[in-house]
Amino acid sequence: MRAVIWGAAFFAAQAASQASSKCGTEEKCNKLCQDEWGAGYLCKQYDAKAKACRGCVDFKCMTRKETPYRDPITGTLDCCPADTHFEFNEKAKKGMCCDDNKFLSVNATFGAVGCCPKGQPKHALFVDPESGESSCCEATAIGFWDGVCHLPDPGPGPNPDPNPDPKPKPKPDPKRCGHQICPPDEHDMGIEYGKCYRLISPVTGFPLALNGDYRIAESAQSPLWQFRVCHSPTDCTPGGTVKADGKFALQDVIGPVNIQDPGPWFVCNGGHYLPCKDAKLAKSFTAKKWCTSDGCGICLAADPKGIGRVCPGGHALGDNNNPRQCIPFKVEEVSCLDKNPLDKSTSVEDSDEWQYDHEL
Repeated sequence: MRAVIWGAAFFAAQAASQASSKCGTEEKCNKLCQDEWGAGYLCKQYDAKAKACRGCVDFKCMTRKETPYRDPITGTLDCCPADTHFEFNEKAKKGMCCDDNKFLSVNATFGAVGCCPKGQPKHALFVDPESGESSCCEATAIGFWDGVCHLPDPGPGPNPDPNPDPKPKPKPDPKRCGHQICPPDEHDMGIEYGKCYRLISPVTGFPLALNGDYRIAESAQSPLWQFRVCHSPTDCTPGGTVKADGKFALQDVIGPVNIQDPGPWFVCNGGHYLPCKDAKLAKSFTAKKWCTSDGCGICLAADPKGIGRVCPGGHALGDNNNPRQCIPFKVEEVSCLDKNPLDKSTSVEDSDEWQYDHEL
């Protein structure tokens, strides 16, 4: 009987020693620990709901560069790595250590959090609804999927001249090198198979050029880059113009920088368009007439996916899930800087194979 009484008393004492002590706010609990045990002591585990503390501890991080913080969920003390700080979102009930130049972004739809860059342009956390992967994208993005931040196409900008010259401009001499191409009607795009062109963005004013991937941004390659219009990746025979919705391939006349391989190189499929030599991966393009007060040209589209402007900064081109989305370009005919590597007729089987690969 005495043993039973002694055991009950022992466990009651143990429970009492581990019970939380009500002390008010976290600051008051920390001060109570310091008053009792000395400077440097903090509440070991703080219960914000009960306004109570369980034990005191002289807490130190492993290094002086680390930043201590209290986990709002468990109430325990922990440390963030050097040059980071802890942020917590009350609604999501999630937090993490972020670099000092980043902030905690919350995607309320998926209940996800992540550290995104501060400053301009503003960024936010986006989540791929299929894979569940997340990424920080510019806040104006329309979504994140296939590992790519997808930005909206801003379309053609406003007319820079509020008082344009009412006099009609003379038509360019078609024999003059470097003249702009405007589709003569809705059915004929005016660009000819076997010839070379620069595709200039009416938004940025820069031509499409290879800078790691294909971009409409200023680069050292901008004045040089040109594309040959081909019937397919196996046939660049001159003759005839591209018709509305007729398929064609774009041969990159220059190809990757610092690579001796003559190719031929083509603009190829992907979340970001890249050069490749594999005909089965070559992008199948179509075009429609594009004409506004800002100028005329073609709206470059793709088959079977549309084309969108993707990161970085919406300057690179890549696949878009909307098949109706196209990118407008002013088209300038230029002299080809290299001979036509595929100036020959191709077999029906080759053409059918390329079309079949793009219909998969």
